[in-house]
Amino acid sequence: MESPRLSFRLCAFFVTLIILPSIALAASVWPADSGVEINSSSVAEPSGSVILDSTLWIVDDGGYLWSMELDGSNKTSYSLGGDLEAITTVDGYLYLGIENPDGVMEVDPATGTATGETWDLTGYMTGSDNAGLEALTYAEGYFYAGLQEDGHTFVFELTAGGGVTFIAELDSPVGYTDIAGLHYEDGVFYAVYDSYNRISLMEVDDLAAPTTFIVLQDEYGTDLRYELEGDTQEGVAFDGTTIYVAEDAGEIYYYENFPTVSNLEEVVATPDYTYIDSYSEDTTTEIITITYQSGDTIEINYRADLPLNVRITPDNAALFVRNGRLLRVYIDGEVAWGRMLPVK
Repeated sequence: MESPRLSFRLCAFFVTLIILPSIALAASVWPADSGVEINSSSVAEPSGSVILDSTLWIVDDGGYLWSMELDGSNKTSYSLGGDLEAITTVDGYLYLGIENPDGVMEVDPATGTATGETWDLTGYMTGSDNAGLEALTYAEGYFYAGLQEDGHTFVFELTAGGGVTFIAELDSPVGYTDIAGLHYEDGVFYAVYDSYNRISLMEVDDLAAPTTFIVLQDEYGTDLRYELEGDTQEGVAFDGTTIYVAEDAGEIYYYENFPTVSNLEEVVATPDYTYIDSYSEDTTTEIITITYQSGDTIEINYRADLPLNVRITPDNAALFVRNGRLLRVYIDGEVAWGRMLPVK
């Protein structure tokens, strides 16, 4: 799947330039450390990934479910069959996304075997042979399933006995097709777009009744969308600020120090009181509001029952306020000088 803080293989870079829309290039550079590969060719085609109880679980296109330690050691495989492309976890169980026919299978991680609970989603989402259900995550009561063919995400409530309630179909807010992985954590969806080598951080408008994805932004208004390391990325999972990325070509990497939203410190922008744009007076509250060209404002008190004279200097750097006998000069958002004038 792709915060505020790359390495295209050469041929993939040129193919991207030729066949993908220009929006594909609009992303920030990879914000985390260099990757550590932990698969060692054990899993033939790693696709979806999730972490449950400090264990990394990976699904393989060939119908295998794998478990391993977070450093890639102690790998164990379970043969389940089907074109397994995605995986998520709910209440201690694993839920595997199957591509063509598109659906979901429940698995008990204690045994690595299917519980018998399955859900058929083909009445709502179906892609071509290799572009069907490719991403799956669970968020606040609903399963979010990504369709690789058009990048849309379908939201379902799945209940025991194969019950499926369709909730919504969400367009890709970044204009990408080829959604290949999803992870949800702390109100944020981390969406991977394979052929674009991108990961995007998003939220929905309403978790109880979602209708649209919204791309998150940092404090400077820049979309939280990043160039993603590697290629053929189809799975994403998190352990704190360590991100695990499964690549269909046969690699599983982890990258430390990925700035997930839950670990970002709130940054308060420094006000800019350099240039004064305008001021306004409120005789009811007896407050003068000074507005700067940056959009920042300050408020100063005055007495409405006394004569008031306000002037901005020609360079817009200072504001003079005379209120009765009190004269004050404001520079850089502060009183730079003030005194009581003598009685005439």
